[in-house]
Amino acid sequence: MAKKKSKKRQSPSISPGVIRMIVSGVVVVVVLAMCGGVVFVGVQAFKEAREAARRAQERSMAGGGGTNSSPALDDSLSAASRNETKSRLQRMGLGLHNFHDTHSHFPPLGTVAEPYHGETPQAWMTDLLPYVDQMGLYNSINRKAEWTDPLQGNAFKTVVANYLNPSAKMNTDASGYALAFYAANSRVITDSKLTTFSELLDGGSNTMLAGTITDGFLPWGNPMNHRDGALGFGGGPQAFGAPYGGIALVLMADGSVKAVRNTIAPDVALKLADPADGQPIDWDREVPK
Repeated sequence: MAKKKSKKRQSPSISPGVIRMIVSGVVVVVVLAMCGGVVFVGVQAFKEAREAARRAQERSMAGGGGTNSSPALDDSLSAASRNETKSRLQRMGLGLHNFHDTHSHFPPLGTVAEPYHGETPQAWMTDLLPYVDQMGLYNSINRKAEWTDPLQGNAFKTVVANYLNPSAKMNTDASGYALAFYAANSRVITDSKLTTFSELLDGGSNTMLAGTITDGFLPWGNPMNHRDGALGFGGGPQAFGAPYGGIALVLMADGSVKAVRNTIAPDVALKLADPADGQPIDWDREVPK
């Protein structure tokens, strides 16, 4: 009897067309994944470049494109430094308020030759010492002598931390006198009169008492340590300065500290400086953010 031949089972075959479709699909998926990565990386790089450009723009000054930098200040001024500067200005503001409570006026600049309360006029920062926790240093000062008189010993060569910028790379001048990195607004703290709160007709929130400087640093004991706030915040030896990427910190008469750009308009700077011009400041509209 003849045996039946058994048929071999064949594996299901895949047509060449199907294979081409599968391969094409894999290629498409791979390409899309790669493109997505490229797009993601490209968007991320764009965002980073835009942020870098924004920071660079903030560091630039109006007109010239330079920075309000100073060889006496660290170029890498940090947010922590700015916050500490704000705190130091606030302490000076509290000290000026307490001085006013005691004497019924703000301290004078001390640039006049006439005796003040029977003593040789001293700088406003000297009068402020007892109110910024420096009573010992204040008591060591000879109130009958000029600040540069040898009778003063090393009193005016003593560094007062509250008068420094936290990022200062130097704290004394060539003669060894301790420097100040803040100056008074000479339209309020002045020798022409002993200014009182009642004379700040524009209100304390619209009148500056002092602010940051970036050049022309003077010893805190020097009565000439003042600037005219109306000259703005562009730096130099006469104007206030903006050490934080074009930002100046300004102590207001109400004790607050405001951030003001060095691009502020001259008429707004005048409003800040003048205590009684009858021109209150529109902070949202007139002061660049």
